[in-house]
Parts: sequence; C-alpha cells; structure tokens
Amino acid sequence: MRVCHLNTRLEGGAAQASRRLHESLLRVGVDSTFRYLSERKTKHPDRSDYSPIESGLTWYKQLLVLLLYRIEKRALKRSLHGRTPGNELFSFPYGKAPLTRETTPQDSIIHLHWIPRLIDYPRFFDTLAPEQPIAWTLHDMFPFTGGCHFDFGCGKFRTGCGGCPQLVLQGPNDLSKKYFQVKHRALKANLNLHVVAPSHWLLEQAKASPLFQHVKSFHHIPYGLMVEDYQRMEKSVARANLGLPLEAMIIGFGADGFDNRRKGFHLMIEALEELHKTQPSPSTPLRAIVFGNGQIDPEVATRLSIHYCGYLSNRKELSAVYSACDLFVLPSIEDNLPQTGMESMACGTPVVAFETGGVPDFVRPGVTGGLAHSKDSFSLADCIRRTLASSSLDAMRENCVKMIQSEFSWQQEARYYTDLYQSITDNRELPEGDG
Repeated sequence: MRVCHLNTRLEGGAAQASRRLHESLLRVGVDSTFRYLSERKTKHPDRSDYSPIESGLTWYKQLLVLLLYRIEKRALKRSLHGRTPGNELFSFPYGKAPLTRETTPQDSIIHLHWIPRLIDYPRFFDTLAPEQPIAWTLHDMFPFTGGCHFDFGCGKFRTGCGGCPQLVLQGPNDLSKKYFQVKHRALKANLNLHVVAPSHWLLEQAKASPLFQHVKSFHHIPYGLMVEDYQRMEKSVARANLGLPLEAMIIGFGADGFDNRRKGFHLMIEALEELHKTQPSPSTPLRAIVFGNGQIDPEVATRLSIHYCGYLSNRKELSAVYSACDLFVLPSIEDNLPQTGMESMACGTPVVAFETGGVPDFVRPGVTGGLAHSKDSFSLADCIRRTLASSSLDAMRENCVKMIQSEFSWQQEARYYTDLYQSITDNRELPEGDG
C-alpha cells in the first residue's frame, strides 16, 4: 500500500495534522510520502519521504500557468480590498503547481489535505484517471465552499454561493459564485473520491455541499496525537521552569495568529478583564500564559498579568506550558478540531471553550472542561470561573488524559486510515461514519 500526501505548507495547523498522520503511517509500515509547495521561506526536511512539488511542464507552459495564477490572484485582491482586519482566509481554486496525471504518482492513493495555492482544480482533477483513488481530509470548509475557509454560519455554500458576506465586491455573481462553479465542474461524477473530516460538525457541513454530491464515501476520523510527546509535568516543576508563581491561578491560550478574529483572542482579553474584577483573593492571583504568532499590547500584558512565550513548536516546551495551566481556553468563534486543546488535555489540563464547530467532540462539560453557550466574553469568563471553582476539577484532569489516550491517539488514527485505504484499494464498501 502506497500513499502520497499533498499539503500546501509544512507549517501551520493543517500541516501539523497531516504530517503527524504521515509519520504515524510510517510507524505502522505504510509506504507513505509527503509532497508540498516549495516557496522561498520553506525549510525542507532532509528526508527522502518529504519532497517539494516539481513541475513537469515545459518552461513556457509553466510561465502561462503562473501568469493565469497571478491574474486570478489580483482579481481576488480587488474583491478583498478594504476588508476589516482580522477576517478569515479566503482562497481561490487555482494553484501554482501544475499537478497532472504525469506529475502525480498514479500507483499511490492520493491523499489531499490543505491545498490552496497547491492544487489547480481544473488541471488537477480533469487529468486524473477515473479509477485513481483519492482520500481528502478536510481541515476547514474551503474544499466545499466558494472560497471561505470558515463561513461563520452563512450557509450559502449549500446553494452555490454568491452574495458572499466575506467579500467587499459582492453580488449574486461575485467571485465566490465563480469559484464555486469552477470547483463544481472539476469535482465530477467519475472521480474515485473519499472524504474524511476530523470532527462530526465538519463532516455534516461537507455532506450538505453540492460540490460533494458525487463523493463515493464520507468518514469521520479524529486527529491523532503522538500522546507520548505531550507528557504531564508536575505543576510546580512546569511553573518553576517558566518563572510563574505556584500559588497563582493560571489560564492558557495559544494560536497560530492572534490577529485572526475567528480564534477569539480579543474575547480572551475581554474575559481576562472581567475575571480580574472578581479575583478570588490577593493570595491567589490570576495569571495568563500565551503562546503563538502575534503582538500583545505591553500595557495590556502588564495590567492583566499575561506571560507571553512567543511561538512554540517544541513539544517539550508546549508540555511545560500546558502543565503549568489550571485551565486552557479555546475562545474560537468557529473551528474544526483545535489541536491545542487536545494537546492541553494530553497534559492533564481541562479546556474551556465556546460550544461551536467540532469543539464539543472533546470538550465535555464537567468531564474534560466547560462550554460557554454564548459567544461573548461575559459567558466565557463565567464558564472559566465556574470550571475553576468546580469540585470535580481534579477528576477532569484525569479524564482528559484518559480520553485523549483512548479516543485521539496516533495509533487509532493510523488504524482508521489504513482500513479506509484498504477498502478503497479493494473497491470494498466501508461503513460511513466513525473510522
């Protein structure tokens, strides 16, 4: 069994999840390779199983592809110009890499992941053989919308998009409508396409899109963690390593980008403001520890006692941060299956979040954390306060570790995918749903 994973980048949440799956498959003996778009800032792994996409076109055809790509990119920029800062990503269905039947390994199962700018829908799907097996793991909504990666409840992808609220230049036949139609023509009935979603919420959204009306099967397979890489540390040791007081009540937050309003960092700050008004006592100060890409106002950081760690990728460092926290907060307004929350639970730290997207798949009120029902800072602050005061907080810590080990391990994810690959290869029907 051979599998070729395709993902635009080597960094980011989707890249982390897809690379983790690739590594897991190698561990269980699957012949797995990982291909990506080579760009100026890309740090290439010195390993034969990772390789950048190479063009098989002649220089003038490649030049034509890049010219058309830039024309479409400029058209999209015009439609996005003037958007409010912090909006969600919006992408088009055209790519820099001219992947075709000649440049894609046909003897492998092609496994698509996060593919904006990598896959050119018309050129890629139109040249694949009808029998070519394709698995597609969804990491957001882009594969089945007219361009948005999260639609914030818009729902227009169910009827073909158009009048997109995320575009400045919007109308019945705007770019979201055009891109939807490009995708619709490319995702034709004769594709041997099988769709996987890590969360129940994203799976149901995908099933509702006309773009996936010809998909052969749908499956729910949760992300799997390398659980052994996220080990719970003694709180006193973790806090000493980070220079944090043992007696404090500490909540954590982490995101790839603070400026993305969907991630809810602004709501986290507002919730901290509210919590500081009602601190339990001077002897139990409230602190926050934050990691990721972004800027924090120094005055706000000082006033709200925020300890900023910068961007962290080392799993030992992340384990120390998670272990130092009493709670980890996921204030995302909409999300698939946030991996930071799962990593926190692997280290025995419960999670508080909004009841949105795929978050309820692992944040279970009173068992592994708490869910705020209203997407505002007051509801979030109240949920944090109640969870910290819960008499079952210690039990939640144990529940978190047990749940991640039993339901979100890399071994389970690898087993589910190898079963799916085998069923596709054997042309055997696998029951839709979990696994």
